Amino acid sequence: MLADDTGQAMIPVWPEQAFAALLLTGEWQTYQTEEMLVEEFLSWLDELQAENIQVAAFPTETLQSIVVEAHELKNHLLHELEQYQ
Repeated sequence: MLADDTGQAMIPVWPEQAFAALLLTGEWQTYQTEEMLVEEFLSWLDELQAENIQVAAFPTETLQSIVVEAHELKNHLLHELEQYQ
């Protein structure tokens, strides 16, 4: 879990496990990555929104990321998934 300067909780997510693994050094070396199916991830985004937890998308080694509301990310993903149906 991450937090911004105001204490807003954010959960880091990456599109691929290999990118997440790049951060598993130093103080993060005891953490593990977890792969999720898209359907499970979409449901989880609902839970995050209900708990007022934002998503820190694709954090880099310096923890720079794109921060979005969980419902916004879900809407974007659903729109993209429609392209493949």
